[in-house]
Amino acid sequence: MSSVSSLGNRAADDLAYVRQVLDRAENFSAVPGLGGVGMGMVAIGAAVLAHGQGTIDRWLLTWVAAAVAACAVGALTVVRKARRHGLPLDGGAARRFSRGLMPPLLLGVVLTVTAWRADSWSMLVPIWLGCYGVGVLAAGAVSTARVVPRFGMSLLVCSAIAAALPQSWHDGMMAIGFGAGHLITGEIVRRRYGG
Repeated sequence: MSSVSSLGNRAADDLAYVRQVLDRAENFSAVPGLGGVGMGMVAIGAAVLAHGQGTIDRWLLTWVAAAVAACAVGALTVVRKARRHGLPLDGGAARRFSRGLMPPLLLGVVLTVTAWRADSWSMLVPIWLGCYGVGVLAAGAVSTARVVPRFGMSLLVCSAIAAALPQSWHDGMMAIGFGAGHLITGEIVRRRYGG
């Protein structure tokens, strides 16, 4: 009898192992193309609004509001695409996508507060583009859409360029990196990967 229960335990262990392997091999395919387009439009609008702000505090508030709006657009459209295509958001691929994206974004928040306290305003845009670029690059490693990690690399390039430019050009770099980058990437994802 012990041999039968041992065989059953081994079969259960084997099934658990197979599930783990399949879970790790799965790619995240709920990256929303339309969400990317929406996030790009938010960023371009924010760049125009931020450039016209009279104080640095209002400029920062404009970009923080845009970040909140863009995050909401991204989150809502991920959920919408996942539901439409019957994709799990609690599976291994979604968790790995989040684990790649979230730490650099949280670091960006910490560095933003640090730069704000130190009155290092010229560091904000390079920090934002760089942290978001690292997050997109890491999350893109598990994305079905191969354009996602390329977008992450383009954000890192924009971060380096912004660090070398005068602060008066930073809203333009945000419009290019976040705005145009999301528009282009979002449209490619929409056309090639189902919305």
